[in-house]
Amino acid sequence: MTAEKTAQKSAEILTATLLLAATGKSSNDVSEIGHDVTKWCHELEYLNEISNQLNQEVDRRTDTIAENVETQSIWRISEAEAASSTDAVKYNGLLLYAQHHQATKLAKLKLLQQEISRLQPHINRRIQVIRSAELLTRLFKREISGTAQHTATETACTLKLTIATEKSYTYELSSAETKAATGTLRKKLATATKLKLGDLSKMEYLLTEPQFLMSATGTPQLFDTTQTGNSQCTTKVTNGTLIKGETHHVTVAYTEAMLKAIRARTETIETGNTELPTSDNEKITTNWLRTEYITEGLAAIKPLHASKPLDLKTLRVTDLKSNLDRRLVTNLQGKDGAGDEMSDSKDTEAADKLINSLYEADDSNFADNFIKSLKNKPVKYKKDGEEQTTDIGKLATNPDLELALSYIEGMKTVRKLEEAAESKDVAKKTETEEQTEVKRRREGNRN
Repeated sequence: MTAEKTAQKSAEILTATLLLAATGKSSNDVSEIGHDVTKWCHELEYLNEISNQLNQEVDRRTDTIAENVETQSIWRISEAEAASSTDAVKYNGLLLYAQHHQATKLAKLKLLQQEISRLQPHINRRIQVIRSAELLTRLFKREISGTAQHTATETACTLKLTIATEKSYTYELSSAETKAATGTLRKKLATATKLKLGDLSKMEYLLTEPQFLMSATGTPQLFDTTQTGNSQCTTKVTNGTLIKGETHHVTVAYTEAMLKAIRARTETIETGNTELPTSDNEKITTNWLRTEYITEGLAAIKPLHASKPLDLKTLRVTDLKSNLDRRLVTNLQGKDGAGDEMSDSKDTEAADKLINSLYEADDSNFADNFIKSLKNKPVKYKKDGEEQTTDIGKLATNPDLELALSYIEGMKTVRKLEEAAESKDVAKKTETEEQTEVKRRREGNRN
C-alpha cells in the first residue's frame, strides 16, 4: 500500500470515527427527552419515569428540609450553650442564614409541587390512552373453540368473540432494539429543551380498529359493492346466482386491533398558555392529549427543578459570603458599621475577614466543625425536677427540645443577670473605695 493510499485510508477511518462519535452524541442528547423513542412502549417508559422522577424530587427535597431542621436545632442548642458572645454570634449567624434561605427554598418547593400537580393529569391521560389501546389489542382474540360461538335464527346470526386467555404483557422488541434510555432523565429534566412524543392528535395514529370481513364462498355474488349504511351490507344483486345449500356459505373473518407504528415527533419545551378544554364532552377526546400540555408543563418545572435545594450538610464558608449574608454576620457584631451599606471592596473584604475568623476559611472542614462535632457534645437540662444529660445531636430530634432550650436559655439569662449584678457591685465597691481614699487624703492634707 502506497503512502498516498495509507493516508487516504487513515482519513477515511478518522472521518468514520468522528461520524460515529457525533451520531452517538446526538443519540443521547442531554437537551432532548425521549431521543430514542421508536415505539409506544418507549413513550410509556418515559412518561412513567417523568412522573417517578418528579415525585422523587419532591420527596428528596422534603427529606432535605427535615434534615435542615435537625441541623438548625443543633445550632440553636449550641447558641444557647455558647460560653462566649463570639460563639453565640457564630451560631446565630448560621441560624439566620439557614432561616432566610430555607424560607426561599420552601417557597420554590411549593411552586414545584403546584406545577407537578398541573402536569400530572396530562401525563396520566396519555398513559391511560396508550394502555387502553394495548388492552384492546390483547383482550379479544381469535380463538378456535370446540363449540359454535354464535346464536342463530332463520334470519340472523350473532357472532361472539372469545375473550383471550390472559397473558402477561411483554416488551415487544426485536433483537436489534433496546429499552428506552431513561437513566439520564433526572438530569435532563433540568436541562432539556426538546421532548419526543408520539402523535396522538388523531386516534387513528395509535390503533388499527378491529374489523369484521364478510365474504361469500362460491360463485354467487352475495353482496353488493356498495354499503348502504353503518354495519349494513346489502344483498341485493342483479342477476345473481342462487345460493345452493352445502355448496355456498358466508365467511365472517375478524381482524384484531393492533397498535400502529408510532409517529414520533420532537417538540420544543417552552413556556406557553395553551387553554384547557372546559366542556365535559371534551374530556375523553384528543383535545386532552395535546403535546403542548406536557411541553409547557415541563418548561414551567425546569427552572424549579434546576434550582438546588438548601442542604446545610454541604454548606461552605464561601456560601456565607454573599452580599446578604456578609451583612447578617456584620450586624450581629453590634459594632460600628452595623446596618451600613457595603459600598466598596474594603467593606466586603472586612466582612469576609470577619467570617473567616468566625468559621475558618477551610470549606472542607465546615460540616465537621459545625455539624458533626457538635452532635456528640454533652448538654444538660432539667425536666420534672430531674437533671437530664444527653448529646446535642440526640436532643435536636428529641420531643424535649423546646423544653430543654427554654431551660438552657433561662439559666443563661440568670447567669447574665448575676454577672451584671456582680459587675455592678464590683463597680460600686470600687467607687466607694475610691471615694474613701479621696476623703482620707483630703483629711490628711488638712492635718
